[in-house]
Amino acid sequence: SIGDYYNLNTSPREKNICIVNNLEKILNILKEDNLFSPDLKTINKKNYNHIYGYMMDIKKIKQRLIHKGTYKEEGTVEGTEECKEECAEEFKEESETESMIESLSEVRSKGKLDLQSKASSKKGEHKSFISNFDINMHPEELDIDICNTKFLNTGAPNEDIFIHIGKYLLHKYYTASENIPNETLYSLLYEMKRGYNNVPYHNCIHAAMVTQHCNILINNLDTANILRDNEMAAFLVAALGHDIGHFGRTNIFLKNCSNFLSVIYNDKSILENYHCSFLFHILLKEENNIFKKEDSKSLLNLRQQIIELILATDMSKHIKILAQFRIKSIKTKSYIEKNIILCLKMIIKAADLSHNCVDWGEHYLWVKRLVNEFYYEGDEQLERGYQINPLFDRNSHNNFIQIQRTFLKELVYPLITSLKTLDRSTITQVMMDKVKRNYSKWTKIEKSDTRKKKYLSELLNNIPDSWKTPYKPNLTIYQLQKCKYNS
Repeated sequence: SIGDYYNLNTSPREKNICIVNNLEKILNILKEDNLFSPDLKTINKKNYNHIYGYMMDIKKIKQRLIHKGTYKEEGTVEGTEECKEECAEEFKEESETESMIESLSEVRSKGKLDLQSKASSKKGEHKSFISNFDINMHPEELDIDICNTKFLNTGAPNEDIFIHIGKYLLHKYYTASENIPNETLYSLLYEMKRGYNNVPYHNCIHAAMVTQHCNILINNLDTANILRDNEMAAFLVAALGHDIGHFGRTNIFLKNCSNFLSVIYNDKSILENYHCSFLFHILLKEENNIFKKEDSKSLLNLRQQIIELILATDMSKHIKILAQFRIKSIKTKSYIEKNIILCLKMIIKAADLSHNCVDWGEHYLWVKRLVNEFYYEGDEQLERGYQINPLFDRNSHNNFIQIQRTFLKELVYPLITSLKTLDRSTITQVMMDKVKRNYSKWTKIEKSDTRKKKYLSELLNNIPDSWKTPYKPNLTIYQLQKCKYNS
């Protein structure tokens, strides 16, 4: 039946390769969800503890096919149209696979989205924020700018955006209706902001961008109006605090050097567990606890929700979460309500990668920050005598663009397309178009030696001294504190 699906003017050999590739994808999805584990030599039995290994295996498979003459990337170097055609071809196979996976999805008419109106504020600062960051628009008003608030491409990045977005959203959805004093909300947000280090990528500006996209997605997908006010607040708190205390190193690094955190968390989602602990260290202080009016049962549920969402941002869990969501392909309202946490995991994961879904200028600035953060980690690993993979090795910088293209095509794009089954507006299409444009731009750069050399050089030049500052985990959060754990 998969063979019949391909109505292509291709040779039987090429058609068979398409069938085999998609069977591999299907079996890997089933295997990742522990539903099926056949003992076949064709199935990759690796347990990827880092997403880079998964990406590199995909690349190696394609290289073998190229060597055998059975795989070809089409397109030419010159011209925007040729590049666009290549981009379309690159994503064609993924779209076909998505169609198969979603073949059982319910077909529904997309009605007009009824979003809540913006809450008014007496404070001039709050009014100014609403006018500058319109982050809750109707679907008919959706345009490129809805996913392209400029957090970096503004001359001077403003860290106060973390406070502004946090105040606006938490006040709108929760603290206003619960009569939580503004002082409590401000205290929480300011201490959370101080908890973020000034690392190149995983900083409070990244957290603000993730929170903005979480709000956009949850209100433009079928998840809208399902969460209670306190659950929505917990969702936003998880987004705001999902990387708090990040010090510019990855879980692999912490494992390799037997860091104190790796010992505490037994090498399992080390950073993500650390972020959870750090966040609750702040949240449970009397002066910061916006959930102080909740009963004990509700507090336990909200805490569990926050923990699950932050742990879901561990990229080593990416394939498994995506597989779980795809397998349950019929998205009815009852399904969404029953599996709301899984849906929220998908949303926060998409938001966490949303720097790939904005205009090129903004996307490039985020990529520059991320690659330098990785290379500083790689430098330290080399100093310690550890082996490093090319993603963290500045000596392998010439391969970076290919790695970035693979990341966009094999990880970001499938994640966003999977959310289409929940889309009641055009938000996923807007985001997918952005990913395709950025992929096309990287492809065009990759195929021109002159441009490739220029962009690779720019990624590593004009680096602020602040990016080079080393940070360490905040271990004071593990000291016994007198926090009020019960309401």
